[in-house]
Amino acid sequence: MRRLSLLISVSVLLLAGCGRLRVMLPSQAPSINAVQLAGLRNTISIEIIELPEGGLAPSPGTPTAGLRRVTVTDPQSVAEIVAALDTDLPLMPQSFCLERYRLHFTLSDGKVQEFGYTCGEEAFLHGAQPFWQSMDVHPPATFQELIAEQIGHSNETRPGP
Repeated sequence: MRRLSLLISVSVLLLAGCGRLRVMLPSQAPSINAVQLAGLRNTISIEIIELPEGGLAPSPGTPTAGLRRVTVTDPQSVAEIVAALDTDLPLMPQSFCLERYRLHFTLSDGKVQEFGYTCGEEAFLHGAQPFWQSMDVHPPATFQELIAEQIGHSNETRPGP
């Protein structure tokens, strides 16, 4: 009976909303630098795609036509966003929240690095690249502020192709 109560309690907590299972302390977690590992120093543009609220996000690499998007092409703005992310960040267990944005970093060689992102109390960034080890990072406050600033530029926001 005690096991059943524990199982129900854990299930309710997981279904209650955004959260993480904290199985390791941040000081124990391995760190990554996504800019270094994904080659983002060669970014020439960043596309921020707003995904349907409450809906399931398309799998990485799938078409995102019809979704709201902002494309950042100003070299100074791109450099500021990349620099804000260019730091070692501890890996954390994946969030149970749905990503709200998909970030496409287009590199000078034409390749695109894609990440899932959400902001707010449970801000996280993750991707399908092997270096993520199926985990998330909490992006730096400056990165979050710069992305929020770009999202806030509604005159640059347009529906996708």
